[in-house]
Amino acid sequence: MSQPDLRTTAPSPVAGPGADFRAMAELMPQLVWSTTPDGYHDYFNARWYAYTGMPRPDDPGGEHETGQGWNWKEFLHPDDYDRAQAVWAHSLQTGESYEIEYRFRERTTGGYRWFLGRAEPLRDDAGRIVRWFGTCTDIDDAKQNELALGVLADAGSAAALAEDVDAALGALAQVAVPRLADWCAVDLADAVRPHGRRVAVAHVDPSKVALAHELAERYPPDPRDVEQGVPLVLRSARPVLMREVPDELLVAAARDADHLRLIRALGLCSAIIVPILADERAAGDGAASDGARVLGAISLVAAEARRRYTERDLAHAEELARRASHVVARLRLTAALRADRARLAEQAHELATQNEELQQQAVEMEMQAAQLQEQAAELEAQAEDLQVSNAALASSEARFRALWDSMAQGVVYLDGDGRITDANPAAERLLGLSLDQLTGRAPADPAWRAVDAAGGPLAPADFPSARAAVRGEVVRGARVGILNPALGEHRWLQVDAAPEVRPGEDRPFRAYALFDDVTDAVRHEETRARLADAERDARERMARLFEQAPVAISATRGPDHVFELANASYRRLLRGGEPIGRPAREVLAELGPAVADRLDHVYAAGETFVAVELPVRFDRDGAGPRDAYFNLIYEPLRDAGGAVTGILTVAHEVTDQVQARRAVERARESAEEANLAKSQFLRTVSHELRTPLNAIAGYADLVLMGLRGPVTDDQRGDLERIKRASQHLLGLINDILSFAKLEAGQMELEVRDVELRTTLLEVEALVTPQLAAKSLRFARGECPPGLRVRADEERVRQVLLNLLSNAVKFTDAGGRVAVDCEQGPTEVAVRVRDTGIGIPPEALERIFDPFVQVGRDLRAPSDGVGLGLAISRDLARRMGGELTAESRVGEGSVFTLMLPRGD
Repeated sequence: MSQPDLRTTAPSPVAGPGADFRAMAELMPQLVWSTTPDGYHDYFNARWYAYTGMPRPDDPGGEHETGQGWNWKEFLHPDDYDRAQAVWAHSLQTGESYEIEYRFRERTTGGYRWFLGRAEPLRDDAGRIVRWFGTCTDIDDAKQNELALGVLADAGSAAALAEDVDAALGALAQVAVPRLADWCAVDLADAVRPHGRRVAVAHVDPSKVALAHELAERYPPDPRDVEQGVPLVLRSARPVLMREVPDELLVAAARDADHLRLIRALGLCSAIIVPILADERAAGDGAASDGARVLGAISLVAAEARRRYTERDLAHAEELARRASHVVARLRLTAALRADRARLAEQAHELATQNEELQQQAVEMEMQAAQLQEQAAELEAQAEDLQVSNAALASSEARFRALWDSMAQGVVYLDGDGRITDANPAAERLLGLSLDQLTGRAPADPAWRAVDAAGGPLAPADFPSARAAVRGEVVRGARVGILNPALGEHRWLQVDAAPEVRPGEDRPFRAYALFDDVTDAVRHEETRARLADAERDARERMARLFEQAPVAISATRGPDHVFELANASYRRLLRGGEPIGRPAREVLAELGPAVADRLDHVYAAGETFVAVELPVRFDRDGAGPRDAYFNLIYEPLRDAGGAVTGILTVAHEVTDQVQARRAVERARESAEEANLAKSQFLRTVSHELRTPLNAIAGYADLVLMGLRGPVTDDQRGDLERIKRASQHLLGLINDILSFAKLEAGQMELEVRDVELRTTLLEVEALVTPQLAAKSLRFARGECPPGLRVRADEERVRQVLLNLLSNAVKFTDAGGRVAVDCEQGPTEVAVRVRDTGIGIPPEALERIFDPFVQVGRDLRAPSDGVGLGLAISRDLARRMGGELTAESRVGEGSVFTLMLPRGD
C-alpha cells in the first residue's frame, strides 16, 4: 500500500483488473485487492466492502466522487500504519513480494482483527510490473491465542518472583492487564465471607483501581447476595461469561444514584469470572467435578465498547486460573525447590555431555572434509592423465560417485561467480531443494532469507560459498541460517568452504562447500543458556527469600550446633552479637540449658521437634526479661547417606496473637457473665410483676361481676380500661420473659410435622375482629391441603399471629392484608403482605433487634417494647428457618417466614 503523497486523485475511469480475476476474487474467502504499478488500489472484492463498510464505487462517497485508492488507512489500526507503509513502499521500490501482519477495523463492532497481507507483482514480457494482486487472510484467532499464550507465560514468570500467594496473584493480575482485560481482580475463598477476600486489583488506568477500592469501601457486598458474580462462582465452582454488561444490569445492582455513578465510571462492557480450582479434575465443558475445591476466582473485565469476550477468551481465562492454581500449589510446596534444582543440575550435565558429543562430531566432519579435499585432488590428477588411465579414471569416478551419494554432509560445487553447479543428495535434503532447483542459484538469491550467527541478515558477499568462489578465501566452521522450503522453517548450517585454483592462475575457477545441519546443537546451546540463567535467578530468589523471610531461620552444623546460617529475623532476636561460627550453647545462653539440650536430642535421635506457642523469657531490648511465645520447628539436616549433620530452626513469634486471644477470651467471659445476669434479672422482674398484675385483673373482674356491690356505667368503663391495661402490661411482661428464655437457651421446642393450612385458618380467625374494626380487606392465597412444615406448631402460630397483628396495626383503614404460601424443594415460604405506611430503608434491618421500635408514622405510634419481631425471628431460626422483611415507604411491607418442608 503506497505512500499517500504519490497520487492524490483516482484515474477516471479506473481500469481495474480483468473480469476473470474479479470473478475468482469474489469467490475467495479472503479480502482481495489489486493496485496499479504505483500502488493505487483500484479494486476491492465484496468481502472488503462488507467487512470495512467502505462505500462501493457507485455508492455516495464512492470512487466516482473521490479517489479511494488511499482510503485503506482509515480502516488500518493506527499502531500498524507506519509499519505497513514502510513494507509496502519497499515492495513497490524493489518489486519483492509483499507480506505483513496488521489489523483492520470491522464495520459492525468497530473492533480490529488481525490479517496476514500478501501481494505479488504481475510483470509483462519485459519484466516491468503492470499490476499488484493481494489478499488479506484473517489470522485473528491465531494471534489472539498467541497473545494469550504470551500472557500465560508472562503470568507464570511474574508469579514465580512472588514470595507469597497474595503477591503472586497480584503479579498475575498485573500481567493480565491490558492484554486479556482492561481490569482484573482476584478473590480468594473465605469460610466466613461468601464474597471471598479480594487480594488483587489491576487496571490499565491507575485511577480506576482507586475507584474500585472506593466502591468496595462505600458499598460493601451484601452477605445475602450470593447468586451472582464472584459469590456464585465461589459457591458453584463454575465459570461465568457475560458477553455484554447492559446498563440495565448496572441500574438493577445499584443501591442509590451515587452507587450507579461509581459503577458506570468503571466502564464495564464485558466480563468473565472463572474459579481457581485446587486440582485439575475440572470437566472439559467448564463444569467443576465433584472433587474440585474452589480456592478463589479471577474476574476479567473489558472496559472498551469494541471488545466482547467469547468462549475463546473464557478458555484463556480458565487456563490463567489453572496457572494461578499452580502458583498457589507451588508456594505451598516450596520444599520441592531442592528436587527441581537437582533436576536442573542433571539436565545441565546432560546438555554438557551432548555438547561434547557435538564437538566430537564437528571434529569428525572437519576430518571428512579434509579427506574429501584430498579425494578431489586425486580426481584432478586422474583427469589430467585421462588418456593413459581411462580405465582407472572410470573406476575412481565410480568410487567418488558412491562416496558423493552416501555422504552425510551436504556438498555443493560452485563456479567462479559463486553459482551452484552440482550438489550431492545430502545437500538436496539439507537445503530442501532438488538439484534442478539448486543449479544456477547464487548467494544473492533472496529466497535463502539467510541470517548470520547473530541472527542478522547475511549479505550475499558474506556467504561462505561466495567468499571461497569469488574472493578465494578458505572458510572454516561458518554458521549460517537459511530457509528450508521443504520443512517450511529456518535451519542452521555449519559450513566449510574452499576455492580451487588452476596452476598459474590467481582467481578460483570453482569452489566447493561442505555443510551439516546443526540446528539441534544451536537449540541445545540456547536451552543450556536459558537453564543457566534460570538456575542463577533461582539462587538469587532463594537468597532473597531466606534473608527477607518474616520468620526467624537458622542452620547449625555438628554436635556442637555451630551456627552456619542465620537470617535477619533470627539475628534481631539475639543480643549476643553475630552468631555465625559460634556454638548454640554460647549464643543462646540467656535462654538456659534446656534449648541446647533439646538441640542435642534432635541431633541424636534425628526426629523433628515442633512446639506451638512455646513460652520463652528473655531480654530482647535491654529493658529486662519479658515473656514471649513462639511456634518453633527443629528439623534434622541429613547428608546423602541419611546421617544427621545439622539442624534447621524455624521460629515464628506469636506473642501478639497469644496475648490478643487471651484478651478476647477474658472479654468473652465477662460478656457471658453480664448477659447471664441480664437474663436472670429479666426473668426475676417478669415473675415479680406478673403476680400484682394478675391480682389487679382478678380484683377488677370481681368488681365487674358485682361481688363488691353495684357498679355504675362509668365505673364499669374505668374497670374495663384497668383490665385492658393490666392485660397489655402482662403481654409485655410475657414477651420479655420469652425473650429472656430464648437468650438463655431455656425455651424447649417440640418440632414435628405441622399442617400449614390449618394453622393459617386458626390465626386468621384470631385477627378477623381486628380486620373488621379497621375495615381492612383480607386475602388468603392458595395453600394446598396437606402441605406440612417441620416446626413447633404453637410457635408457628405465635409468629404468624404477630406478623398479621403488625400488618393490621400499621395499615390504614380501607387497606389490604394478604397471606400466601409458596413451596420449594426443601423449604416453604409464608408471606404476609400489607398496604400500610411502610418502613424506611435505613431502619429495615433494625426492626428485628430487641427493644427497637421503628416509628412508621408519628401519627400512629406503636405499642409494646419492641420484642415481637425479635422473638419471631429467633423462633424461626431455632426451627431451622428464617424471617425476612421487604418494604417501601408509602406502599406497604412484605414479611416472609421460611420453614423446612415436612414429609
